[in-house]
Amino acid sequence: MALQRQAASVKQSDPNISLAEIVNICREKNGHTSLMFASLLDKN
Repeated sequence: MALQRQAASVKQSDPNISLAEIVNICREKNGHTSLMFASLLDKN
């Protein structure tokens, strides 16, 4: 998953992608980060 996030970051910095693609990548990355923190904090 870390490699996928790195690849997404590289794609995100590509000057040839659209704003919509950048927004989509940001949302996906933030969603995965939120899930990771939620799973780390979940004591059940």
